[in-house]
Amino acid sequence: MNAPRDESLFVATYKVKPDDMTNRGHDVPGEAPEAGARILRSVTMKPETEPLIDEIHAAVEKLARAVDT
Repeated sequence: MNAPRDESLFVATYKVKPDDMTNRGHDVPGEAPEAGARILRSVTMKPETEPLIDEIHAAVEKLARAVDT
């Protein structure tokens, strides 16, 4: 996605092995138990991002819908 710089969204992810998901108490249905999971790391930890949380959440949802289709 090539958005203007002031509209860009950068997310950090990490991949979790299937056993690690189970060990953390997560019951993940579907293909995830075989494939593991990719988890979004928080990008809203800093106090200055609090006013933007709704906007960031909407942008992440938009990206997720684009990947899902």
